[in-house]
Formats: sequence, C-alpha cells, structure tokens
Amino acid sequence: MSLETKYFNTLLIEFYSKIENPNNYFIDIGASDGPGPIFPFLKAKYNYGLCIEGRDFLYEQLKNNINNTNVDIHIGFVYPHTINSIFKKYNVPAEPDILKIDIDGYDLDVLKNILEEYKPKIIIAEINEKIPPPIYFEVKYSEIYNFDSSHFYGFSIQAGKEVIEPYGYTIVSIFDGNNIICLRNDIFNKENLDLNIIYKVGYGENIEKITDCPWNEDVNIWLRLKDIELLKEEIIYYYTQLNFRGSPVSRDSFIIK
Repeated sequence: MSLETKYFNTLLIEFYSKIENPNNYFIDIGASDGPGPIFPFLKAKYNYGLCIEGRDFLYEQLKNNINNTNVDIHIGFVYPHTINSIFKKYNVPAEPDILKIDIDGYDLDVLKNILEEYKPKIIIAEINEKIPPPIYFEVKYSEIYNFDSSHFYGFSIQAGKEVIEPYGYTIVSIFDGNNIICLRNDIFNKENLDLNIIYKVGYGENIEKITDCPWNEDVNIWLRLKDIELLKEEIIYYYTQLNFRGSPVSRDSFIIK
C-alpha cells in the first residue's frame, strides 16, 4: 500500500465525488510533513492547493512528500487576523473543494475568519474529542498560546456545530476519533443530523476500544458524567487547577457553556 493510498478515506471520497463542479483546489492548515486526511488529493498532479505549516524544519519533508508543483507551501504560524491575507497571497479560490484545519490551538477562531470570506465545499477539522455534546468548549485566541501536548486545545464538537451552522454547514461524521467532516448545505443537503449520534458513533461509544488514544484515559470520566453542570465544573477544574498533562491555564483563556 502506498503512503497516499493509506490515507484515502472512503467516506470523504464519496462526498467529494458528489461535487458537480470541483475546482480541484485543496487547503491543509497544519500540514505537518504531509500525510493526513487530504494528503492523497494534494499528491495528485492534476490538483492544486496550499499547505500551511508553522514549523520550518518540516518544510523539506512536506515538500518531498507532497511532490506536487501545483501545491504552494507556506511556512509560518496562522492567526485569526492573518489567515485571509495568507489566502490572498496565494490566490486561494473563494470556494476551495476541501479545507482541512488542525493547528492544536485556537482553530475555531481561525475557521470563523476564513468563513467570513471563503466558502469551502467540504471542511475537515480536528476537534477536542474528549468533550461531549452539549458542552460548548473553545480555546480563545492568544498571541502567546503554545500547544503543550496537553488536553488544552481546539474546540468541542458542540462548539463546531454552533459556529459553522450559521455559515451554512452541517457536521455529518467523525473519523479517526477526532476529525469532523462538515458539508456545505447548498451542495449536499445534509441538514438536521443528530449530533449526539454522530459523536457516539465516531468516538463516545468506542472509547473503550480506542487503543491508539491512551492519552485520554485521565479524562474519560467526562464521557460518563450525565449532569451537564457538574461536567462543566469538572472540565473547568481540570484545566485551571488539576491539569496533569500541562500547566494550569487561566479561566479567561477558554469559553465553556
């Protein structure tokens, strides 16, 4: 099996095949060294795109793995107030086929700014899978934020739903435990899906079977707490006082409701 074949997701391919007028343009924000959900699309020589990665030491690996002169590579961290200027620099089309974002931080703030000006047909975004609906959780943008490999990053699936729906998108699936697929309603007509079912099927019901996520064991109790107010208190306490896997953070560094 080739590296690009390994990353083909059949559900994503199925959705992509239903786009009537694709422009063959793909964006990977937080591209790392290349392999990931849209890696096969970026590798295809007839496709175009943009990869953004903050760590400059990954540039050569990323370039060699993508190996496509139609794909631009931007090295530098993204911020909510700079992302659209980066897109303009590389002439990103207004409606790219797929946008993927995974920056382990204030992803939702960046996504909000993108959706003010751009309308991807499909969005793939990493969520903080440990926080179940209906809890809204979001790491707020801060210029001094730095991912410390703890549980403090990103946004919950509920927050994703509440932010993207007004822009005309629906979450339809979770794959690999923590990546949501969001489809544009005017193209796919996928409204009114049950978020709780999506979450349970994609992550919650399979928590005991997920052998590649041992790092979540210390917060698996969040999935078992039925009292929503108690769950919010537990999450707040964990991040601000008890965070075993990183430095405690200030209460005003995240939104929870």
